[in-house]
Amino acid sequence: MSISELPWSKRELWTFKEAACLLCGKEPIAGGRPEFNEAMKADAGLALVYRELKDAGIKGSLVHIVPFASSPTTDWRVDPKKCLAWAASKGFGVPKVLAELSEIFLCQRGLSLTPRALHTQSC
Repeated sequence: MSISELPWSKRELWTFKEAACLLCGKEPIAGGRPEFNEAMKADAGLALVYRELKDAGIKGSLVHIVPFASSPTTDWRVDPKKCLAWAASKGFGVPKVLAELSEIFLCQRGLSLTPRALHTQSC
């Protein structure tokens, strides 16, 4: 499957729930918070990535949008480019399919993605 066929590659924003799934190399979980909570119980890696996203959003180190004052953190929105740059800066391994997408975004800023860090690169 190519990047252009992935619906999330063209989205303006990802929810934190979608971002956590995508950063773990998973198809975003259909359904609401109960289904996502069940998935996190079964996958410690997913739970960790979601917690890091949520903590970064609360701390302000990951710029995000809260659609409504009462929105749960699973519904907070993040720009995919900023999410991928944040994940790379944290040392998260970015799944191959997202690494291709992040290379496009980061290359525009003169950066490249390695498994553990961002490095300056000419494109």
